[in-house]
Amino acid sequence: MGRLLGEGVKNILTITDPISGDSIKLYYRIPTTNEKAKYLISIWDRDKKTVTEDLTSARMQWGSEILEGFKEGSFQKRINGEVKDISTDPDHPGFKEDWKEWIKRFAPDILEVLCIHAFEGSETRSGQEVEEPPEKK
Repeated sequence: MGRLLGEGVKNILTITDPISGDSIKLYYRIPTTNEKAKYLISIWDRDKKTVTEDLTSARMQWGSEILEGFKEGSFQKRINGEVKDISTDPDHPGFKEDWKEWIKRFAPDILEVLCIHAFEGSETRSGQEVEEPPEKK
């Protein structure tokens, strides 16, 4: 199957989490040409006298920018001693409104992997699926 183009396409990056060893599926959007240019510029911190590399911060920022969600079961949190899924779906009981902040804080390495994949073109396993239109209530 070729690349799906158009609206309603969900891009999926599947990675093996280096911490848990489990498979994680991230949903993301393709960065624009302008974002790719800004990413490359953001790698370098320019001072009047020096230029230093800040690759980790750039990868976290831009990985977070294109991350749209993740598959249920990819991330969990201990609540009252019980492990529960964190969800990006407002209708799911494990929905966490600030889910992206949790990823930034506790799984920044995941954002870096996503950024490397989308902005630097690494050899990782990814795919696509068509999103179903939401049901009308």
